[in-house]
Amino acid sequence: MSSFLYLTISLDRTPERWEAFCTRFVQEMGFAPQRLSAVDGLELSERRLQALQSVESSSIVARELSRGEIACYLSHLKACETLLESDSEWALVMEDDVFFLEGARDWMSNPDWIPEGVDIVQVASYKPEAEVCQVLCSTCKQLKQGGELIQMMEPVSWGTQAYWINRRAAQALLDLPEPLVGPIDHVLFDQTWTYAKALNVYTLSPFVAYQDFDSSKSLIEQERWAGKTFEAKRPSWWERKVVKRFRKYKTYQAYKREALHD
Repeated sequence: MSSFLYLTISLDRTPERWEAFCTRFVQEMGFAPQRLSAVDGLELSERRLQALQSVESSSIVARELSRGEIACYLSHLKACETLLESDSEWALVMEDDVFFLEGARDWMSNPDWIPEGVDIVQVASYKPEAEVCQVLCSTCKQLKQGGELIQMMEPVSWGTQAYWINRRAAQALLDLPEPLVGPIDHVLFDQTWTYAKALNVYTLSPFVAYQDFDSSKSLIEQERWAGKTFEAKRPSWWERKVVKRFRKYKTYQAYKREALHD
């Protein structure tokens, strides 16, 4: 049995998106992925929605989650359940609006390159030109294949377009109590929050896949953001400290570049 799965979250009411994704994936990887039926936010009852969200209990965002955000979160929990029900150690979890960059197969065809002790690796971003640069990170692992794994502190690398997750991390995510404390990407990749701090969560730099809003028009992502309202929130002392350190870091990088040119 394979030691890893390829799980793609896709809404049942958008079969054309799944077909388009399969074409891209087969062209890049050479085989077909496994489809995972997404939780449809339109089918969630108001009672269930209210049970899953509570502004008072949230330690990540000071607002209610949208219907789409909750459905997206539950869909990724389904991916974790699928991994744990299998004999596999790893799963590559994708959303059906992800596109692949050149060389993606080297990083997405199997998890053998992931260093021991790492639990999650984010491999995709929102835009094809996005690269991890000028960031404040707590840990960096150089990879012999090229590139590096970093733990991004500021800015946080949002997005769940594609990431590797192992059984340990999947179980930890399922063990988090309700109500939901924030959107799924906040929970997975915010290094200042409990989940990511308890595990070894990294971002691959540079990214090898992306979600292009202009061309993909993701229904999952559209519905995730639909109806979302934002409430002003004073940054915590830790957030203010991180931003201050990040600004100092950028100033130092600019000084080094000027020194090199002189």
